[in-house]
Amino acid sequence: CIPALVVGCGTGVPDSVQNVTGSGTQGAPLPTPGNPGAPTTPTPTTPTTLVTSPFASGRFIFSTTMDPIDGFTFTHTGAQTEFWVLRPPMTQGRAFPAGCVLNDRLYCLGGQTLAGQITDCEVLDLPGTQVWGAIAPLPTARTQASATAVTGRVHIFGGYRTGVNLIADHDEYNPDTNQWTPRAPVLSPRSGTAAVTVNGRVFLIGGSIIANNVYTDIANVEEYNPDTNTWTPKAPMHTARSLLAAAVVDGKIYAIGGFGGVGADGAVEVYDPATDVWTVKPSILHPRNSAGAYGWNGKVYVVGGREGGNHVAETEEYDPVFNNWTTKMPMNILHYGFGYASIGPSCYSFGGITPGGQPGNYQAGDCHEYFAPTLFYPFRKN
Repeated sequence: CIPALVVGCGTGVPDSVQNVTGSGTQGAPLPTPGNPGAPTTPTPTTPTTLVTSPFASGRFIFSTTMDPIDGFTFTHTGAQTEFWVLRPPMTQGRAFPAGCVLNDRLYCLGGQTLAGQITDCEVLDLPGTQVWGAIAPLPTARTQASATAVTGRVHIFGGYRTGVNLIADHDEYNPDTNQWTPRAPVLSPRSGTAAVTVNGRVFLIGGSIIANNVYTDIANVEEYNPDTNTWTPKAPMHTARSLLAAAVVDGKIYAIGGFGGVGADGAVEVYDPATDVWTVKPSILHPRNSAGAYGWNGKVYVVGGREGGNHVAETEEYDPVFNNWTTKMPMNILHYGFGYASIGPSCYSFGGITPGGQPGNYQAGDCHEYFAPTLFYPFRKN
């Protein structure tokens, strides 16, 4: 949670100033036997206290929560600010890396350059140096993998590698030892999946497999238990797809867009782990694949991606209460196939494919930016 941010509006005239100095009439002279009517200094019975308020009656302040504030009245629903901010680029440009966050540190894992798949991994220490630095490389090179954090470890799943095609590798990273350890492989080799964590369990969603020597998009969902190091099949999505985005809001998983059959790039479904049921939701306004998504303050956000052969800069917000999508501020950088992760209200995107590549190739980016929507609620001084 973000603590309430209270910001004054206007000049703010003090409501009252009271100087408490003890008993008697404030400011009146006290007589003495030798000099009747002459002032004397009384001995205060209570400490001197200065009570001030910087807000006059009728003035407004703004808070990031609707929690009651003593002396103020909540007036109406408020307003939202939103912005994209450019951040330091990575040291290695790449497309389709896996991304996740652990302890306020962003992890960018693997991916692909024009030379092929890579093992390079970087971490951005936001609370510390705020610069990207290398960590132990992946055991095997891969692109179009997915990653998430659970029980204090970073996990990466599946992916694609030239010569091996799809892989089922699942590796765990320990930030304390800077080491990768093999864990139980996914049930079916695949790439282009989405991975999220809910209640200490990992859910691996969708992707692409090879069936009858043909790349085939799937709706499969698998649940990973880190305590037992085992995978369990769960209810599949209604729409088969790969290169989709996923987000978690209020303990439910949203699968958004992707690459697949007709309508896959706009499809939105929500999964309830408690009931193992997927429910179809309204499609996104700008169908896309290779995008990013995250949840914040009870809402779902999808950012960037690719629509057909074109880059998509649009950001969209889904409100489960009203069951609809609205357009928000677009990205600064046109890119898709980027790594992404969220911390609180901010979604960070890094790397990806940017415009400017030679015909038949692409431009692997090292770009990095984040999106932050923030609600402000007005309160009027009583």
